[in-house]
Amino acid sequence: MTPASIVKWANGRCNQEKLIGQLKGGVRALDMPVDNLVSNWAYMVMASLAWSLKAWFAL
Repeated sequence: MTPASIVKWANGRCNQEKLIGQLKGGVRALDMPVDNLVSNWAYMVMASLAWSLKAWFAL
């Protein structure tokens, strides 16, 4: 193994550990609060609109 491949492997592992830590720590960014497809779609539309408004107001 080359040093570059070891660094790449370690960085990938760190990203997975960070994701697992966030999921265990209660970060709800990856959880959907509703139980069916239409509700999930509506939730994602509202979230994307909120994100767009935040981005526009930040300008």
